[in-house]
Amino acid sequence: SGELKFPLLKVAAPELVGGLSGQSEERIRELFEEAVALAPCILFIDEVDAITPNRETAQREMERRIVAQLLSSMDELANNEKGDQVLVIGATNRPDSLDPALRRAGRFDREVCLGIPDRESRLSILQTLCHSLRLTPDLQLSEVAMMTPGYVGADLKSLVTESAMAAVNRLFKTLRVPDTKTSPAEVVQTTSSTSGETSNATALIVPNEDAGQEATKKSEDSDKKPDNPEGATTEVEEMEVQLVPLDNE
Repeated sequence: SGELKFPLLKVAAPELVGGLSGQSEERIRELFEEAVALAPCILFIDEVDAITPNRETAQREMERRIVAQLLSSMDELANNEKGDQVLVIGATNRPDSLDPALRRAGRFDREVCLGIPDRESRLSILQTLCHSLRLTPDLQLSEVAMMTPGYVGADLKSLVTESAMAAVNRLFKTLRVPDTKTSPAEVVQTTSSTSGETSNATALIVPNEDAGQEATKKSEDSDKKPDNPEGATTEVEEMEVQLVPLDNE
């Protein structure tokens, strides 16, 4: 659809199955009506075998009605002026289980078998999957394609995804950040010091000379003042100090 620049209408066949009588048929009709409204477009039905079993071996009447509705909707495209602009594609892993009427001319009349991709196809798939990833210069996708015989598209996609996650895990292990489970408050609460260390640090507090003289003067003046009456406020003077760091022994 990207190369043709047509809108793609994609649906998984099991999503069309409803629990109420007639609901499945209504969903199929609405799906084809939407496709005609978007024409030209591509209608892709994945796992089409889920709604198109052989009617001769179908266990329930609902299954037969769903197949009949799908056949009717596909036939109506030929009678619609825009019907020839709708390309209907069905995908299945069980082509032998389809109702034979679906494989007649005018319906799914062209069948394309998609086998396991060869090495060149795997390389093309890997290039598409990795086009937005940052790869190391020594990584050769051709070697990866050679090492993955039997892989289909889904397997290669899973391989690329798991490899990307492994690279992310290695990055976090290399750029490991400190453990942040302990909050700063908990760090402070768990920090302790001995009384000797506290005494040594306190002894090395050196008063600022100017601030000390000012504090002494304020203290002398306060001695001359009478005691404050009850309820009066008392001003507390601040004294600037200089901290001298302890020498490491």
